[in-house]
Amino acid sequence: MHFFKKLFLNDSRDKLLFGEWNALHNESENVKMCFYPDGSLVYQIISNDKTQIMNLTYYTKNGFIISNQPSKPKEERTKYYFENNYSVLCLEFDGELTKFYKT
Repeated sequence: MHFFKKLFLNDSRDKLLFGEWNALHNESENVKMCFYPDGSLVYQIISNDKTQIMNLTYYTKNGFIISNQPSKPKEERTKYYFENNYSVLCLEFDGELTKFYKT
């Protein structure tokens, strides 16, 4: 029971992330993310009438989002921080900075 309690009642998720975020200034595709309190994360890439959806899990630790795709397990670490009174989410992954606005 302890394992499931830790998995589903994990309070190591930054509440400021909860909700839907859209990428700023991406002309070739539309990227959306939705963070849920239960640790699920839906990542969508919409490009040329095609939508790719990735269902992930996540938690946060020391300024990083640690995500995993259950169908293809591998933890990924993405540095994050906020700008403009928490209305802009900044993600740094593989040396690339992407900014999202809260919808």
